[in-house]
Amino acid sequence: MREVYNAVAAAASVTLYSYMDNLYIVGVPDQVVAAFATVKQQLQSVRLECNRSKSCFIYFHDEATHPLPPAIVSTLADDGIEIRRDYAEVLGAIVGANEQAIIGGLASLLPTEMMAHFFRRLCHPNLSSQAAMRL
Repeated sequence: MREVYNAVAAAASVTLYSYMDNLYIVGVPDQVVAAFATVKQQLQSVRLECNRSKSCFIYFHDEATHPLPPAIVSTLADDGIEIRRDYAEVLGAIVGANEQAIIGGLASLLPTEMMAHFFRRLCHPNLSSQAAMRL
């Protein structure tokens, strides 16, 4: 995979973060799309493919002041890549455009009852934070 990542880094002005089988491409939209095109091409050369159902394009900018160019939206749609404008899961953690989006993301992943139990343990006076996190 190192050769694939090196080719992607050379093809676009982006920052790559990889962990296990996850690849995060960070940069301005046109460069991210160019990098993703290179990823698809490079993966094909080693007989692999991107799992697009697990892929998304995170864009937390205000559409009124910083709209995503229509060509980018079209390219992502053609590739079957969802645009996440409010929150996304990154390595099991919720990241969001703002606090409300993060709360909404957490609520969509975990039933409210489970979160209530977790926070009740986390705030329990007889448990340290570390112990509560393990339970």
